[in-house]
Amino acid sequence: MPRLFAFISLILILILFAACPTQDIVVTSLSEMDLARLGDLEFRVFKLKYLPSDTRSAENDELTKALNSLLKGNIPNRPYKAKLLGLLALVQYYRQDPKACLATVKEIEKTFPQEQRLFIIKSFFESSPNLKIILLSDGLKNCEDCSFIYLELAELYFYTDDYSQAVRYFDQALLALDARYREFLQNRRDLAFHLSGSKLRLKASSKEILFKNELTTEDILLLLLKETDWLADFLQDENELEFCLSKLKEAGYLFPQNLMLTDLIKRQDIAYLILAIWAHLENNPSLRSRYAPTPSRPESFKSPLIDVPATAYFYTASRLLVEKELMDLPNGRNFFPEKTISGIDFLTILKKLMALYKR
Repeated sequence: MPRLFAFISLILILILFAACPTQDIVVTSLSEMDLARLGDLEFRVFKLKYLPSDTRSAENDELTKALNSLLKGNIPNRPYKAKLLGLLALVQYYRQDPKACLATVKEIEKTFPQEQRLFIIKSFFESSPNLKIILLSDGLKNCEDCSFIYLELAELYFYTDDYSQAVRYFDQALLALDARYREFLQNRRDLAFHLSGSKLRLKASSKEILFKNELTTEDILLLLLKETDWLADFLQDENELEFCLSKLKEAGYLFPQNLMLTDLIKRQDIAYLILAIWAHLENNPSLRSRYAPTPSRPESFKSPLIDVPATAYFYTASRLLVEKELMDLPNGRNFFPEKTISGIDFLTILKKLMALYKR
């Protein structure tokens, strides 16, 4: 009797096993080396969209070769194989090869349809932001690992001006991904946070500039051209920025005279430019000389800004903007005139001035 029971149990097990599709059988064990290699490949593919175009092509080729090499032969671990296929599909998409990308997507669907990049790549082929969000939200329900879906949702909400949702998903992505990603994502998250609750609607190209840690003269002029009409007399065409720069110098909006488009712009020069714009908006040129030396206030007058001498060309600008809280003293004492300015710092100034004047 016990033997008969054991035999029947074995038959039942074999029947159940045969009834299960082979795609439901998952071998989950991966070596530490496999996991590390996968992590490195994921990071390299993630960085593709941040690479300059002249180096992106070569990295695309190297990644394609590496992924195809790993995908050769039998891979019993279906989730692992699906991840490799997902990375390959992303590379193909960035390489602008939609036919190959969609063919790889079909392979992912057959291999392991809970792979998060399946939902991400499908969202790329939708033009409507709402449909993209629906697809990615479906991925959140079906995928165990959603780290890169969080990131795609953060970017999507950011570029559709839903900054609070963007912050939420950036935070989830930063928690799920390792420290290497923070270098690329922290500024984006912080910019979304600065824009939360704001009615400001920035152009996508402006947002890309504002992500930078250090802005150039060209960046500043492009932002003012795209987002305001304050310098309409000088800035009309982003293809003629050299000419615009020359005209702004002549009109006394920018100093020093040797300032170039490619130069990193300093806080002292931002103050000088913003005061010139402010005086223009107020139709009050005297603002620019409010703290200039006078008989009652000679050049030897001690500046209340400890690192900005009263004789500096940007003295009135820096002092007046600090007084009006358009610019700050980063440590409560120093203006740091020689320090460069980040996109977020410039956005803070821009928002304050925009609150006073229509764009």
